[in-house]
Formats: sequence, structure tokens, C-alpha cells
Amino acid sequence: MCSYCGCRSIALIARFSTEHDAIVNAAGVLRRAIDSGDLRGVPGAAADLTGLLERHTRDEERTLFAEMAEDPEFSEHIAHLSGEHREIEAQLALLGTGDVAAVHRLNDLLRNHIDKEENGLFPAAAIALDGAAWDRAQALLDPTQTPRVAESAAWSSPVAPLEVLRRWEDAGAVWRILSRSVAGVDIALLTCSAGEEASRIHTSDPDVMAYVAGREGSD
Repeated sequence: MCSYCGCRSIALIARFSTEHDAIVNAAGVLRRAIDSGDLRGVPGAAADLTGLLERHTRDEERTLFAEMAEDPEFSEHIAHLSGEHREIEAQLALLGTGDVAAVHRLNDLLRNHIDKEENGLFPAAAIALDGAAWDRAQALLDPTQTPRVAESAAWSSPVAPLEVLRRWEDAGAVWRILSRSVAGVDIALLTCSAGEEASRIHTSDPDVMAYVAGREGSD
């Protein structure tokens, strides 16, 4: 799971990341039950995974997805992620019809989808959404279902761009300058494993401008 930018200090993202862990574990239990021929264990494992996915998908789409989709820069990506939710639901439904091979397609879809959220959407949201957006999203959820983040109210305010850059760099990930102008700087945040763009910062923050002065990237 993502550890570059510290976005798990935001309580809503912490909740969704924790649910991702539970979903991956539940999907593994279901796959192993099917692969081992444990027919008595399959219905319970399928019900557990279905329950986790239904709540997670509903809450994610009406909070984080809804807020991010308001920004034209992210609306197409959010539509794609929502489409993947429907694909995951379709594979789970196929399992219910007896198509046991769907469990492997389901596991692959889940892992790829979660990777996109953990290493792309969540870091981008930590930068893009302001305190009011996090407040609106948080207000839609049952507070008893959201993990408390010790000594932090970070969910109610955005992570400072300079802090994002420093956390990204300290975690071994990479950033690159895309462009500079009098209006600010565009910075790509790249994963340390594949060098893929996970998110992007556009800022005129003077602290960031000073930090990247004379530099083209983090290395």
C-alpha cells in the first residue's frame, strides 16, 4: 500500500485503506476455499467479501469519488474507477452462478484497482481537496466506522504541498519538475517502483518554489 505522501494521516483515506486490506484478505480466503474444493466454506467467504465490497464501494463513491469528480482534471479518472467497481461486482455475481474461474479474475481486478487508488487517487486527493471537501465527505459517513488517527486532525485540512514533496522524497519515491512559470510550478509525483506518475502538484506556494529552485527533480 502507498506510504509515500502520508495520506493515511487523513482519517477518510485511512478508513478506505484499512478496508482495502480487509477486502484483499477476504478475497484471498474465498480464492483458497474455491481452489481447495472447500465447498462448505465458499458461501461464507463469498458473503464476507460481498459485504465488505458493498459498503466500501457505496461509501467511496458518494464521498471521495464525488468530491474528486467535481474537478475536471480528475473526472475522467473517477469515471474509470467507478467502471472498475462495476466490473468487480460483475465478477462477484458470476461466482454466484457457479463460474468458479471468476474468482481469479476477481482477485486480479481487485489488486489492480486497489493499486490505482492507493498509489494514485489517494495521494492526489490529499493534495487536491481542501478542508471543506474533507468535511463534506466525512459528514456523510458513520463516525463509528472511521478509524481515529492518533494526534491528528489532518482529514479536515489539506496536506501542505511542501510536506507532500518531502514525505514523497523521504519514502524513496521520485518527483520531477514538469514546467515552471511566473504562475507557479507543475511537479509530477512518481512511484519508486515503476517510475509511473501517481499524482501531480500545481502550486505557487513560495516554500515549494524555494525548495525546488535550481532543481529538476528529487535526485
